[in-house]
Amino acid sequence: MTRLGVLLAIALGARAGEEALGEWLSLDLAVAKRVAAVLPPGGRATAAFRRALAPFDAREDRDIGFGARRMRLALYGGHTTTWITFVSHGDAIGPVRVEVTGGPPEVRARIAEAWGALAPKTVPQGFLYACGKPADPDAFAKARSKALGGPLALEPHPDLAEDYALLWSPVSLLIYGTMFGEGGDPPPGREALERIVTHEHRLPVLEDLLRGPNPEGRLYALEGLERLRKNGTELDAATLAAMKAVRALAVQIQCCSGCHSYDAQAKKALADREEEKG
Repeated sequence: MTRLGVLLAIALGARAGEEALGEWLSLDLAVAKRVAAVLPPGGRATAAFRRALAPFDAREDRDIGFGARRMRLALYGGHTTTWITFVSHGDAIGPVRVEVTGGPPEVRARIAEAWGALAPKTVPQGFLYACGKPADPDAFAKARSKALGGPLALEPHPDLAEDYALLWSPVSLLIYGTMFGEGGDPPPGREALERIVTHEHRLPVLEDLLRGPNPEGRLYALEGLERLRKNGTELDAATLAAMKAVRALAVQIQCCSGCHSYDAQAKKALADREEEKG
């Protein structure tokens, strides 16, 4: 085949591939453009943010305590689904996490192009983008600080940085329990706690997480501190007061016991955990 023939074959192949992706690709790109137009949200109000992303499937709109809600929206393209998880306190928007899943690599590459300067991070299931401080809006942090005492502005030990971020972030999708699903694997958050409680710098990390914005993260921290106290660790009065306050919160905790998933307040979730231990 001549050089011209090879180039023509490549061009025809690329066109055929684009046509095969077809209308579904146009749906993916339409979603990508809506997402790119609202990120980062800046001073955009919650209602306006949601309107700009419509249409979507609202998969979660959940009270996470202290006047804040976590929302999770699914935007369906042709090949992909874009998941947007964010925190709202009043009209202010806090951290935003965007995950794009599904679709062949060439489709995800086109979506990344449509996102422009957002520069998503590639992960095994697709790619993601995150923006916003870990615990803003400020009013959310102030409400927690008033009830639980101020966070410690902690810089965790490098060994624990990833586990701390998981349990702290209000957009982390955690489940409180010991076994999750048919395989009985630890639920999201359990392994992070177990690594923290065995680390020499565990106490300040747990004290900070107790005052954090994630409901399940707070409960994992409370469990960890209770375990340390039973083993002889002396806790200060401020920490004991915060533990009592977290235990009494009415916010629902996402829990699991094997294949059974359910919501419960902190007291019941902790009692169920003790019952499992036997």
